[in-house]
Amino acid sequence: MEAESSTTAVQQSRTSGTENSFPPIPSNSVKFYHTWINLKTVEDKYQYLQTTLKAPLHKLLGESMSSDFLGDVFHILLHFCEHQKASPLAVLREVTQVSNVGLLVLMLSEKEKYDMLQLFDFMDANGDDVAEVRAVKSCLIY
Repeated sequence: MEAESSTTAVQQSRTSGTENSFPPIPSNSVKFYHTWINLKTVEDKYQYLQTTLKAPLHKLLGESMSSDFLGDVFHILLHFCEHQKASPLAVLREVTQVSNVGLLVLMLSEKEKYDMLQLFDFMDANGDDVAEVRAVKSCLIY
């Protein structure tokens, strides 16, 4: 029943044009991932990531984070870096706080690793805080 209402809320918000276009910030990783898989566009997933930063995001991701999800996040962030010049730093900072992120990076495809490196190039070129970018890199690149 709860899963049904979450899906319905996402669908209704897309048609209503309201500013808060997603369900409330989820209280656990199961609810987070349930909503995530029901989001179909890159734009929706990006907006959801931005919304859940307040949770904080790393607590929602927890030990349930997979390498597929991580690769998807890199792809989505890269899309928004290229098209809207939006910095990925806040989301990447949250991702690096998940304890098994190093192992997940090792399981990424070559394309996903390339996307990750492109994100670092983007942050370097666009003046993100050098120390913060270095800290994120040290968690993701070995």
